[in-house]
Amino acid sequence: MKLTSIEQLRDTLAKITSKKIELSYLDKRISFDDFKYYIYNASKLGWTNVDCFAGDPSRKVTVKVNIKVQANISCKLLFKDSRSLIAAEKHNEMFEFPGVPKNKRGLLIAIKYEDGKPFLAMKEIVVTSSSFDLDWRLRQLIGRDDKITFALRAR
Repeated sequence: MKLTSIEQLRDTLAKITSKKIELSYLDKRISFDDFKYYIYNASKLGWTNVDCFAGDPSRKVTVKVNIKVQANISCKLLFKDSRSLIAAEKHNEMFEFPGVPKNKRGLLIAIKYEDGKPFLAMKEIVVTSSSFDLDWRLRQLIGRDDKITFALRAR
């Protein structure tokens, strides 16, 4: 593959790094907590994670996710417009995001590993005071060689 720009080089290096991290987790060379850190690290995504939700508390709600908290599950709420990513808090054995501005568009993302298999759940939402269900989809890691490939494939 011939690279013709700095952007292509950055993209290629990011893909290589992500693939190595995924394979390290599958080969049990890194823990799930380390895996989550590398995948969700806001600086690696090129995003900033600042307090963009400051303001009137009466215009904020708690977003609840109908997933029972487990050690092998990570849940985040991503806001593309403000380029921010927030981690879920654990409340009454469920995931939630307190203090989110009403009517803001976001993307709920959750990952889990069961029996060595990766699962992903994503749902576009508009922030309301209701709770949200997520549907898990089994993913399959592909390409265990040095070629750059798309790391997750839907099943």
